[in-house]
Amino acid sequence: MPPSYLFGAMHVTDDGAIAIARSMAKYVNEVQTVATEVGENPLGAGNQALAHAKFAQAVAASPADTASLIDTTEDRDRVANLLERLGADPAKMLRMPPWVVMSLMREPVCERQRRKAHLPFVDEVIESMGKSHGAKIVGLEKPSDDFDLIASMDPRLAVDAIVAVARKDNFIENMFITGVQLYNQQRIGEIAIASDILITLPANDAALNDAWQVALSDKRNLVMRDSAEPLVDAGPVFIAVGAAHLVGEHGLVELFRAAGYSVTRVQIN
Repeated sequence: MPPSYLFGAMHVTDDGAIAIARSMAKYVNEVQTVATEVGENPLGAGNQALAHAKFAQAVAASPADTASLIDTTEDRDRVANLLERLGADPAKMLRMPPWVVMSLMREPVCERQRRKAHLPFVDEVIESMGKSHGAKIVGLEKPSDDFDLIASMDPRLAVDAIVAVARKDNFIENMFITGVQLYNQQRIGEIAIASDILITLPANDAALNDAWQVALSDKRNLVMRDSAEPLVDAGPVFIAVGAAHLVGEHGLVELFRAAGYSVTRVQIN
């Protein structure tokens, strides 16, 4: 059977990352199935409607509001200032559950503006290449499933992360730029390390890191592995997921190996 491919994407519009995605055309063209995290364009109208509905349900089910969990007025002001700089209404956002505030901190304003300008992002490029030769596009997760996982975090740990980011000037921008540069240099295993270097977490950082890793990565990796296995067995398939899901002992590479698959790196230009 021809080989399947596992590609580490970065959900950004950066030109370098887009170039890496386009370099995958020769592999995408070999398959009739392309699997991404949620399948069809996550920014498309259908998925956006599902995401908004799921978001509203998750917010309604989360009783904790961010402001009440921040211990000091000084830190509340720091978080409010950060939210305002991100283009959000601090008064509204601080009444939201901590995981909602955290979701806003995933990318800087400049990247959000590039998305609003409809610049292509990596996942969209992979999907478009597959569609161009008639490949079926499938998702490994249900749209917005990550809401449930993030919302399951201890809200106080989530607030610790929010406050740590707010205390560190320009962390979101610096982390985004550093992450993109490391991705473009094919050094994805160093992105998490860079985060630890760029920010000083509170005393309970071990618990925070563990909770974040389990909520956003380990649980999702198992779901994606289970969804991908029948696609690989029927193969070949091109699987594109966030690069962070590939690395580490609980990453997809090791999960596939543990399940008996042979995983060999393909060097890209």
